[in-house]
Amino acid sequence: MNKRLFLFLYTNTQKNRTLRNIAVLVTTASKFIYIAVYAVYFALLIHGDDVRIVPYIAMPALTLLTARCLRHLLKRQRPFSELEIKALIEHKNVYSFPSNHAASAAVIACAVGYIDTISGVALLVFAVLTGASRVLTGVHYPFDVLAGWMLGLLFGGLGFVFIA
Repeated sequence: MNKRLFLFLYTNTQKNRTLRNIAVLVTTASKFIYIAVYAVYFALLIHGDDVRIVPYIAMPALTLLTARCLRHLLKRQRPFSELEIKALIEHKNVYSFPSNHAASAAVIACAVGYIDTISGVALLVFAVLTGASRVLTGVHYPFDVLAGWMLGLLFGGLGFVFIA
């Protein structure tokens, strides 16, 4: 089902130039947007000598560490490698499950939401677009993204509830 859903989404993206351009734009811009927003709130916490800085740093770090460990344990190939298709963006051929982008987007949205609810909700919506763009551009299977979101939300949601 994962491969069939991927092929359906990827094939339809290939046929639609507007969707293709949007997917490439979102996947390319997302990392810069998340880094910038995360840095702004980090600076605000540092400037305000806010104790929330500890979970703000710890939860994304734990999420990425866990995602990377899972990738090396599970060793799932990327769709462009396994299915021998051309991804719409340049990407290293490293393991794909879970998606680091999806996990990072979800946990950073939770981290920012811990500080500013409205911005956090906006970032969660953008996290959905970010994850979808990773599938549409051919660099992740849908379950890679779903697992990344769940990992990010798990660490983000539970981490900020129990540490805060």
